[in-house]
Amino acid sequence: MERKRIFTGLTWESAVGYCRAIKIGDRIEVAGTTAMIDGNIVGRRSI
Repeated sequence: MERKRIFTGLTWESAVGYCRAIKIGDRIEVAGTTAMIDGNIVGRRSI
């Protein structure tokens, strides 16, 4: 099966080998992401 890596174009993706999703055949596997503002995780709760 053909495998296609999907990138957003951010420079660090190629530096660390990370991609947002991979399409394999007729399936798309999506990587998890975290929203951040000024280095802080958005929606983070204290435990």
